[in-house]
Amino acid sequence: MTHHEHDQPLEGKRAAVVVGPLYEEIEALYPVYRLREAGAQVQVAGAEAGTTLPGKRGDEIETEVAAGDLSAGDLDLLVIAGGYGP
Repeated sequence: MTHHEHDQPLEGKRAAVVVGPLYEEIEALYPVYRLREAGAQVQVAGAEAGTTLPGKRGDEIETEVAAGDLSAGDLDLLVIAGGYGP
């Protein structure tokens, strides 16, 4: 199967990428970009909405929703990015 620039196989699908402080950038940013590219509606979730979190290598990401406000029934896909855990 060849990927075409205008194909959006995930159009209408809903996803969330959960991050925390010192998240692993490649495990968060790449899924966000690729899922959006494929047409999915992606939200970045953290402990609180509207927080800027630093990644392990210095990149930052803005959370759009609190993870506690997510509902499994509202999502088709959940990505939990790794990083430094407690």
